[in-house]
Amino acid sequence: MAVYVSIIMFTTIFVVFSEHPIATPSGWSEDTRLTNDGSQSNDPVVAVNGNNTHLVWTDERDGNQEIYYKRSTNNGENWGSDTRLTNDGSVSNTPVVAVNGNNIHVVWKDERDGNYEIYYKRSTNNGENWGSDTRLTNDGSYSFESVVAVNGNNIHVVWRDNRDGNYEIYYKRSTNNGENWGSDTRLTNDGSNYYNPVVAVNGNNIHLVWTDERDGNEEIYYKRSTNNGENWGSDTRLTNDGSQSYTPVVAVNENNIHLVWRDNRDGNHEIYYKRSTNNGGNWGSDTRLTNDGSYSYDPVVAVNGNNIHVVWQEYRNGNYEIYYKQKLNQKPTADTLDFSANHVYKEEAITLYTNASDDNDQESDLTPTFEYKPTVDTTWQNTCISDVAWDSIGWYWKATFTPSEGMETGLYDFRVKFTDSDSMDSDWRDGAEQMDVREHPIAVLSASSTNIMKGESVTFNASTSTGKELVYYFDFGDGTTSDWGYDAVKTHKYSEEGTYIAKVKVKDTYDEESLWDSIEITVDNSKSDEGDSTPGFELIFPICAIALILFWKRKR
Repeated sequence: MAVYVSIIMFTTIFVVFSEHPIATPSGWSEDTRLTNDGSQSNDPVVAVNGNNTHLVWTDERDGNQEIYYKRSTNNGENWGSDTRLTNDGSVSNTPVVAVNGNNIHVVWKDERDGNYEIYYKRSTNNGENWGSDTRLTNDGSYSFESVVAVNGNNIHVVWRDNRDGNYEIYYKRSTNNGENWGSDTRLTNDGSNYYNPVVAVNGNNIHLVWTDERDGNEEIYYKRSTNNGENWGSDTRLTNDGSQSYTPVVAVNENNIHLVWRDNRDGNHEIYYKRSTNNGGNWGSDTRLTNDGSYSYDPVVAVNGNNIHVVWQEYRNGNYEIYYKQKLNQKPTADTLDFSANHVYKEEAITLYTNASDDNDQESDLTPTFEYKPTVDTTWQNTCISDVAWDSIGWYWKATFTPSEGMETGLYDFRVKFTDSDSMDSDWRDGAEQMDVREHPIAVLSASSTNIMKGESVTFNASTSTGKELVYYFDFGDGTTSDWGYDAVKTHKYSEEGTYIAKVKVKDTYDEESLWDSIEITVDNSKSDEGDSTPGFELIFPICAIALILFWKRKR
């Protein structure tokens, strides 16, 4: 589980108490005093893993500033005793903490070496015991404003350092849970001042933002590593308004990076927001979150899934108070799915129309996904859907469905879902009705013989025609036709010689007619005379004469 420094900053508000008793809001516990030693306790930071809550702060009870720790193992119901983490007689302050499972990682600024250096220590058993202090920087200059983020065994530390004569941003990491540390990596290098570094991690992606003066005023810059800190991309300027933009904070959820900062472009200090939805590849426009004419500053941000929570300090009521706002990213809704017709023939096109609604994005910024399947099947597919596009005139999404020749005919179910810019999917919306995929009827005609004698019967057969619930219409080519009917076989005699074009067409249950299919029939007159000849009168007399002679001879 990755813990981001932005979450750490956000949770500091839980240890800020009011001097005046107020009614406890519904669902919240009473205030719990966590320190009670009569000295200054400040710089609180907290990290949470399951029911374990880990608090680290700066404390002056020992006459100098030291780092202290305490924990709750039952979700804040009870708290253990204070544990002193540093003991060197110098100044140790501004701690940050990150947690992964039972591993707790604390980083702070320390003056024990005569200058400010970055130190680290850890517990590998959920705060029961702590290892020794580890010095992370050693350059004789000032190293401070450290932040830490952890993902698995990878610990990433970023800080501000003036070893180069000006303040630059430096980075180092441990890839084995703090056992060993790599070398310092300078992340900025243009001769100006950099401060307020903040880091967040997600997997192998490390996202760094900071305040930068290279442009003559304070702007917010960003850079990233996509391979766990091995290499870093170029600097990206995120603000460009000619005023002061500073104290950035960042939170990340998968490929969505959320940036919040303080900005005075409007003549006073306001809180602004922007985001990237593709892992820092591109960034959206600036969004002003506060607008009250007073001073708003020191923002913190945390995300849970696609829900964004921002807290800041503000002077709008004559004193400084804490304000909060949220963006609860509800998933989009697929509202409709209609068709330009309720049936379509193979290799012909039909248009699908759909609309959606979303609380955060314009409908045109959503991405629809269309699918279909035979009603009797369970496997959805989309291979015959194309030309998905937003229609800015009709104000709807549309797509083209073109059933292929190889598709089965019959009823099909359709559905659509929408994905917003936060990668949130709507529920599937079924089509308003089922789609009937058909094939055009095709007439196929054959004959028992194509060369017949006059008066001989010929049988025509159209039973191999294709289509749904066909009826047949025959034209025999001699001026006679059949009626439309279900008989696919017809017998016919031609009374005259000649050549005839017999043909048939079919019509399906949808009243769709096919083209004609034809066959040529030849009726041969010579064949017909030869076939109709019988013994004539001219043979009767010779036959009778022969019979009489034979009879007379027998009588003698």
